[in-house]
Amino acid sequence: MADKALLLLAAVLVIGLANVVTGSRHRHPDHSPRNGGCSVATNERRACGVHGISPKECKRRCCCYDASIAGAIWCFHSKKQEKKCALAPAQRRECGFNGISGKECLARGCCFDSSIPEVIWCYFSK
Repeated sequence: MADKALLLLAAVLVIGLANVVTGSRHRHPDHSPRNGGCSVATNERRACGVHGISPKECKRRCCCYDASIAGAIWCFHSKKQEKKCALAPAQRRECGFNGISGKECLARGCCFDSSIPEVIWCYFSK
């Protein structure tokens, strides 16, 4: 009986590990936890960072990352964020503080766009 239980436990662990490994590599870009919908056509993507940005840095900025299409912008704003936060830099009202992270800014219910240097990055939406 103990052998069967051990075999069952080993099978469950192998299947669980396989799901973790394949799930993290094949996550569809639509599964952005905060931004709501990263299915943005390549010609409509607005950059959220510099060329060559890492996935980790892109996500730190609370943006979408999809490197599956060569020649396209890989780190970009989601559709929901674009619609809610489409404000010219001159119209932005401060919602955070200098150096605030994207995660902390969004937790306040504000917009975060660090793609333009020397302007307010954390600001109130429309």
